[in-house]
Amino acid sequence: MKTHTIPALLATAMLGFSLTANASPIYSETFDNNTGSGFALENVDWKANHAANALVFDSSTTGGGRPAVSSDVGSDGTNGFVFHGSYGRDQPWIWWTDVQSFGDVGDLESVGFALRNDNHQENIRVALSVGTDWYVSDSVFNTPGNPNWVTHSLDVANSSFRTLSFTSGSTLGNPGAVTALPGSGTVTAIGFYTENLLSTVRFDTVTVIPEPGTLALVGLALAACVLGRRRLRK
Repeated sequence: MKTHTIPALLATAMLGFSLTANASPIYSETFDNNTGSGFALENVDWKANHAANALVFDSSTTGGGRPAVSSDVGSDGTNGFVFHGSYGRDQPWIWWTDVQSFGDVGDLESVGFALRNDNHQENIRVALSVGTDWYVSDSVFNTPGNPNWVTHSLDVANSSFRTLSFTSGSTLGNPGAVTALPGSGTVTAIGFYTENLLSTVRFDTVTVIPEPGTLALVGLALAACVLGRRRLRK
């Protein structure tokens, strides 16, 4: 029967830790568009709602704004990103996707994205739903006076959030009181929210990163216990 030496056990555990320390995204969207012209958000499984009664914006909507997927070069060097030139009409706005389950809220590490705005007052908040309840980040993100793409990341576990009243086609409010996210619950949608859209907003390269797994840490503890027991036997 083959056995592992203590150094081998420790090496295996450390390898497992190094592999899980940089978790792969559970969701990634670069909004690729090589058609040569803009197309509707629903083509990439995203949606948009606006105004106090959360009007649904889709490819058949006219007036009041024009969120779409551009075919120009985005933040990652490939063609495609979401742009919106509403210029302040029909506030507030939310862009979101529920294309999949994003896992338990307690297992999320971060939401990453890139922004390029025309005005420093376009404060974007990360939005997510836990079950049927919506929240937006207390932190706001923008690109003040910067014509280039700027990459941002929200540390989900260590960030404050605000409640958001949102029901598609019915209600879209302003951010409510600061609150903690639930300790557990399935994240059913993610997106971006703004209540002060004054010029063109662009976002791209959205990623959702899970927390590193705990299996490797268990392996380290096991290896340490085995090492301690062998020392006691000597």
